[in-house]
Amino acid sequence: TINLDEARIHGVEAQVEHAFTDAITGYASATWIRGENRDSRFDEPLTQMPPPEASIGLSHSGAQGWQWDARIRAVASQSRTADTFTAGNERDTSGFATADLAVGYRFGPSAGFRSNELTFSVTNIANKTYREHVNEMTEARLDPANGVQDIWAPGRSFGLTWNAEF
Repeated sequence: TINLDEARIHGVEAQVEHAFTDAITGYASATWIRGENRDSRFDEPLTQMPPPEASIGLSHSGAQGWQWDARIRAVASQSRTADTFTAGNERDTSGFATADLAVGYRFGPSAGFRSNELTFSVTNIANKTYREHVNEMTEARLDPANGVQDIWAPGRSFGLTWNAEF
């Protein structure tokens, strides 16, 4: 562990929503962050700075009835690594995009609850193989011959959620 004399992080985060109807809303979000290592011992970016990313989606919701949400997330590749600071352990990552979908039904008051919602979701619908940039698996730790593989983000995942207000 090394303490840095000076570092600076700056970035932009934005989110917009637009209601197309009383029930359908479109949304988009984006994040861009840069970390600068200003310590004279290191002429490189800060370690583990996430790459730029953006999401866009459409959702349908109401006080009662069918609900759904569809989203696409895109993440840029990241080649800004802190090679000296991490002794070459921070790795470049490829860009990727994933799509998620959730469908559910919102019930009215029942069984003592003000509302109930049951939702089925599928994340990473296309089962895309990707690795998030902020990942502790270094090149030196990889050893496929002995079963030590990369840490990939979850593949296609299914979820069932019950949300109740009381």
